[in-house]
Amino acid sequence: MGPAIADGGVPYARTKHVTRDGAGSGPLGDMPSTGCTIVDMPSLQAATQACADHPHAKHSGQVKVFNCIHMSDG
Repeated sequence: MGPAIADGGVPYARTKHVTRDGAGSGPLGDMPSTGCTIVDMPSLQAATQACADHPHAKHSGQVKVFNCIHMSDG
């Protein structure tokens, strides 16, 4: 994704999830996330297409693509 990478992110170590009932162990959902990378793309579709050749997707893994909403302070 080259210059679209805004933040190379990090691999995750341990995870917890938080719900209205409190914190639980492990990932939330059916598959654990192993890390994140933030990319600057014009659309969710463009980001999804850019991940088509991701090594995780090529080797029986998954890449989950999320559209982030900028939250300003104040």
